[in-house]
Amino acid sequence: MYEFIPHDDDTFAVRVTEGKYDKCEFLIERVSFEPIEDSDEHKFSYDYKILEIGESIEDDEDVDSFVGDLIMTILEDRFSESDGDELILEGGE
Repeated sequence: MYEFIPHDDDTFAVRVTEGKYDKCEFLIERVSFEPIEDSDEHKFSYDYKILEIGESIEDDEDVDSFVGDLIMTILEDRFSESDGDELILEGGE
């Protein structure tokens, strides 16, 4: 579904490898899980840039939701590969 690609010397981008957003490239700039006051829940937020557009998605209202789902998939994949205590994502290749 995705692969990491070098972006700068110390960062990576994500290229989608199948589906509606095939060949689109995104730079994930910020991801945060902020506690919601008086709750056990957290607010998930993120910033990204579209680096490369596969099929035209400029007016696609679903792209924000797709990128959020993509980030969650990446986190789940990386967490399942870790020992379960912490998750460290490193940039670049």
